[in-house]
Amino acid sequence: MKELSPQSSFISSFEAIEPNVVIAGLEGAAVAWIAYAKITGIDLAPVFPDDGWRWWYAVYTIFGVLGIFVLGLVVEGLADLLEYGIKRKLWGVQRGQWRGWYNKFTKPPSGWGRAQRWIWKSPQASHEFARRRLRILVARNTAFCLLVLTISIAVAICLQRPHLWFGVLIIEIAAGSCVTMLFVWIWLRAQHGWNKAIRDAGEIKAP
Repeated sequence: MKELSPQSSFISSFEAIEPNVVIAGLEGAAVAWIAYAKITGIDLAPVFPDDGWRWWYAVYTIFGVLGIFVLGLVVEGLADLLEYGIKRKLWGVQRGQWRGWYNKFTKPPSGWGRAQRWIWKSPQASHEFARRRLRILVARNTAFCLLVLTISIAVAICLQRPHLWFGVLIIEIAAGSCVTMLFVWIWLRAQHGWNKAIRDAGEIKAP
């Protein structure tokens, strides 16, 4: 067995980082900052000190990068909880089963064990399924972040503009809902394509 060099190990560790977590972290940071700025009334553009470079800026940068990864995991976890409530029944005798509209729209496969074989054996199939998975997760996480942003801005409008809150609030909620639903649609269509690819891969006969 060939031993990996320190450089190869370093590169491999970064290859294991999921891009969707990084994107979710950046989106979560942007939403958190916009929500904080709107609710508190501070300037949206952050103010940076102009006293030159300081060594502790590097420490802040390192913690900032780590914070992006942690925040990305938090966003993914919350979005996953919301996704579960959207596509599965939460109460009754059919608890945990697909909702009727979701099952009809995305057509989930009964299993994907045979498709998994192609993902592990074929680099082309692995790349294709990874691309589809990234599209699903990014669309789902973005929809969640936009929902949180819409609610946060609505709260800020109610707190800061009580005499104009109704008209501005309706416009903000309508605009935010439209953009959020756009990414929900992208997520559902991506999930539909993923399910179809699984069914197609399961029908391929092994050589």
